[in-house]
Amino acid sequence: MKKSKFPESQIVYAVRQSEISTREEEFFCQMGISEAKKRGIYKGREKGTVETNEYVLESYSNVVRYLRMNKSLRDIASRYEISLGTVQKVIRMIAYFLAPKPISVLPQKKKPR
Repeated sequence: MKKSKFPESQIVYAVRQSEISTREEEFFCQMGISEAKKRGIYKGREKGTVETNEYVLESYSNVVRYLRMNKSLRDIASRYEISLGTVQKVIRMIAYFLAPKPISVLPQKKKPR
């Protein structure tokens, strides 16, 4: 019998997921990611790291420029080979900076009589 290139635990996981009827694309994606993680190829972003608003706008300054020219989101995404979600994230960051900031009103102390 030919030896499988996949470990037995991964084969068992694959069978269980197929029995649960996970969507096929999602299933193969997860299998590929787990295999790449084992090889040390796929690392992803570290947990707990956050991009600041300023960093996002600075990194995607070309997207901001095209948004100001009223180009479509899909056109911008395809032009710069980024996802539509990234373009939408830049729009949210712009809206955050342009939105009026609330003025906090502290209660005034009552004067003693």
